Amino acid sequence: MGKIFAGLLFVFLHFRVGGFDLLPDFIGYLLIWLGMRSVQESKTWQENFSAIAACAVSIITLFSGGAAGPVPGLVTTALQLLVLYAIAKGALELEEYTGSDMRAGELRKSFLFAVIWGILAYVGSWIEITAAVVPAVLAFAGLVCYMVYCFKAWKAFEVWREEQRPAV
Repeated sequence: MGKIFAGLLFVFLHFRVGGFDLLPDFIGYLLIWLGMRSVQESKTWQENFSAIAACAVSIITLFSGGAAGPVPGLVTTALQLLVLYAIAKGALELEEYTGSDMRAGELRKSFLFAVIWGILAYVGSWIEITAAVVPAVLAFAGLVCYMVYCFKAWKAFEVWREEQRPAV
């Protein structure tokens, strides 16, 4: 799950130098996909390909330089939502499988919170840009909570895995 968390950092953080993103999204999506594939206990993550699809679209968007219009960005956003949903769903599945408190319910709630406020910010920007400020801040807060609960799920899963190792 550490790869999933690291991948989320690549997707959500943007450090630009001369217009170049030092943490490109496609690397984040690739890390998320590799992290999902490495957790054998989650059927949801084993069968999910939204992260690798987001990786491909992110590469197309990066190298098209905007020539493809807004469609790749919209597709990437939709795939990003699918990836975040899959992470939350997989964490719920792992919580049931392990019997550990992975805070998966809070992860799911923070996902829904961020999505709802993100949509309201988008709609608010059509009305007047100032109408989007508060919903955008709340959507950002939801994503920060999502990252915190994802980190907690990762640490709880590590503890569970360590407990499963045979004593030497």
